[in-house]
Amino acid sequence: MKLLSALRILCGAILAVQFCNNLAVAQVPDTRVALFARYHCPLTDLLRQVYEAPSPFQKLDRYLALTAPLIHKNYIQCMFAENRTKLYCEASSGYYDEAMGKPRRVFPSEETKAAFAKLGFKTGNDEKNFPFERDFKGVPDFGEIAGLMLDAMHDCFGARAGTRLTVHAPFARKVEADCGVKPEGRRQGAVWD
Repeated sequence: MKLLSALRILCGAILAVQFCNNLAVAQVPDTRVALFARYHCPLTDLLRQVYEAPSPFQKLDRYLALTAPLIHKNYIQCMFAENRTKLYCEASSGYYDEAMGKPRRVFPSEETKAAFAKLGFKTGNDEKNFPFERDFKGVPDFGEIAGLMLDAMHDCFGARAGTRLTVHAPFARKVEADCGVKPEGRRQGAVWD
């Protein structure tokens, strides 16, 4: 009888701990949702500006680079090319982090490469950055491109809402959309706030 009573108490304690763990997990904010809430709208608007900017050249400076300066030189950059019918993106692999002739010190993990591959980046060449290409007709979905860039920063480089992201986009100026939130970050060709 005492054994049965002790088992009931133990099972009750296990259920209570499990309930508390589930409750704690439910209260932890989704890091992707928080990152997107902070950066998606402004990034979408800046991509639109890059695409729409008139230029005497078809692709010169028609790019946007998104970096996380405090996360070891990692970046995603996308460029509108071929008369704005192609999107070329590139994600840092660490290959170009060292000066020419110096041994490479940074190698992406297999998990990082798998995360890039899941997003559509080509990861087979260990000696270059990871490319992404897409053709489109008409005006592209800038929100989708911003989502790709933020997913890569989140899933592959570990960026979170508290991560300061920096934009460099020669054709973009100040965020014009009413995003309701002003991300912190530095200006290099584009202004977050």
